[in-house]
Amino acid sequence: MKEEKLRELEVKLDEIRHELDQLESDIKSKTTENDVKVMLDEYAKLKKVLTEEEAIVTVDKILNEKRYMTENDVKTITKEMHITILKWVVGTTISSVALIIAILRVLF
Repeated sequence: MKEEKLRELEVKLDEIRHELDQLESDIKSKTTENDVKVMLDEYAKLKKVLTEEEAIVTVDKILNEKRYMTENDVKTITKEMHITILKWVVGTTISSVALIIAILRVLF
């Protein structure tokens, strides 16, 4: 009886050792997370995939070199132009009214 239990324990121990060896070999064969990131970066470079950082740099470079304006730039310039036009309209109206009053004084 003791011999049978001892043999069973030995068999279980052998099975556990075998599973442990298998797990150790699996762990060695798998890549680490960092290795996966490096592989993905290399793959992206090979396939010429544009990363978010590269896209931001490219867009900024294009906007600065070719003098394209963003929506906010256009809104700011448009607002300034509206104010300038309004000033000209008010100034022209005041000048016209003053001219008409001067002409009426001369005639009457």
